Amino acid sequence: MADPCEVFIGKLPKQPHLLPALEEALKSSLADFVSHAAGGADEAAGDCTIRVRMHTSPKTGCGLGYAFAWLPSPEVAASLVAAAAFCFQWQGQTETACVRAARGHDRGR
Repeated sequence: MADPCEVFIGKLPKQPHLLPALEEALKSSLADFVSHAAGGADEAAGDCTIRVRMHTSPKTGCGLGYAFAWLPSPEVAASLVAAAAFCFQWQGQTETACVRAARGHDRGR
């Protein structure tokens, strides 16, 4: 079963040398989304921890074009999933990533 705070993010750039900066751009945009969803208030009394896990090919190190994010609450995650996409600033342009609920494959993790 999927963590209710976890979302799948797709349609991401794949260049391996840009992934650390991409992760920071996603976190920044997701933090803005969380703040907006919370009505500008700090989520959970300042606990606005957003984790992002980028996925790469073990053979080439290239990004696979998707990531997972864990948001501070199930309500915020559901709100992002309902939006189906969000925008983030990337290399001077506004890019759009698609979002869906995470499926929650356990695979022994």
